Amino acid sequence: VGFDTQVPPFPNRSRTCNNTTEPEWDDEVPDIVIPPSATSLILEVYDEDWVKKDDFMGRGQLSLYAPEEDMHVVDLYDDSGEPTGRVCVSFKKGTKTVAT
Repeated sequence: VGFDTQVPPFPNRSRTCNNTTEPEWDDEVPDIVIPPSATSLILEVYDEDWVKKDDFMGRGQLSLYAPEEDMHVVDLYDDSGEPTGRVCVSFKKGTKTVAT
């Protein structure tokens, strides 16, 4: 998780969901500092591998002006712009919760 004013890799991440093709994170990312000039939250999803490099699954973006506490569907795209999936994100006051 990062912002449109930052360059990946982003400093914040959720826990890894093991042994599933339908992960549910339901994680909070507390104490995340939003850069003053940021306008979007950027989400990157990876398939974690133990032996080799993690596989990039997709990247999505959510406006920081989206209504808080609503569930938002964020479409994910690979580096060539092809759709790869989606995640659901809700904002809570003081934290951001990422869930699918």
